[in-house]
Amino acid sequence: MNAKSGLKLRAEASLEGRLIETLPYGAQVIIIPAEKGVRGSVLDNGSRVEGSWVKVKTLFHDYNASSGNEGFVFDYYLSKHLDDLPAESLHNFTDIYSFEEQTELDIPSVNARDELYKLGTNCNVRYEYNPAAKRALADIIQFKTVDYSDYKERVLLNPYKLDQSFVPKRFPVKDSMAAREGFTQYYLPINKGRDSVLVKDDTGEWGSVTEYLGYIKELDAYFATGFAEDQEIIKIDQKTGERSLFANGNFSISPEGTFLVSAYSEIFDQLTAFRVSFLDDKKKGFEIKFTSWFPVGALEWISEREFLMPVLPMDRRNENPDQSEPIYLLGQIKI
Repeated sequence: MNAKSGLKLRAEASLEGRLIETLPYGAQVIIIPAEKGVRGSVLDNGSRVEGSWVKVKTLFHDYNASSGNEGFVFDYYLSKHLDDLPAESLHNFTDIYSFEEQTELDIPSVNARDELYKLGTNCNVRYEYNPAAKRALADIIQFKTVDYSDYKERVLLNPYKLDQSFVPKRFPVKDSMAAREGFTQYYLPINKGRDSVLVKDDTGEWGSVTEYLGYIKELDAYFATGFAEDQEIIKIDQKTGERSLFANGNFSISPEGTFLVSAYSEIFDQLTAFRVSFLDDKKKGFEIKFTSWFPVGALEWISEREFLMPVLPMDRRNENPDQSEPIYLLGQIKI
């Protein structure tokens, strides 16, 4: 539902129909098939717009309101995708995991997935209004939408930025099957050039290309992609060649090296896995599965605890993100 001021659900297909409830911006509905919608027109900011009255069933959109109502809405205000993110939905999530406690936290009144199952749909929660979600994250992370132009002058230079000046030379993996599939490998110099380490594409059942991402001087380490499904980021020690899992998805380190933040859109679920932890102790932090947005670019820091992150509404995930203007979230780390 794309009417910013809300859309009235009525018992009959007309402006005189009894009001059932007012749906908030971003509410999701299922259109109930009918032989023919009732054509009509309404005034919108002084202009008359044409459309049809269609019968719909509401999905769960507010923890304080009923759900599963049936009624009629004017379809001029329905669309398959949202252009903006409802401010109330930025903190909606399904799960939260504590690295320190090594457990998934049970937070009542946050996950509405069970309610959606009851209504006959298995999609993840997206844009419903749930103040409990924001409160649950009050001591971890808080977001708000901002105009990037108001903050671009505050963006800080980051010494932890990837240096991509070195480009390793790739050559085919010798295995005949892997070579036929186009898998390659490359060497990275270690120990001041006295030795090297071989990095090769994953040629297993779920084979994927191992992209070289760059070098971070402050950590004296190379970085490359790992297993594609989990969007692994592998750290390769420049002295020893030792490899370790560093992050998942797009990652960024705060300018003074306090925090590590990463985010990626899960392949098989419409969820964003967002992680925030301390760089020197990644066991202290959280992973949160957000439902209303997904990242579409690199983070930029404006302070040691604040960053700008370009995102799009979750329902636009199957589109080419380059064709959409990103929405910027200001993230404030609270841990």
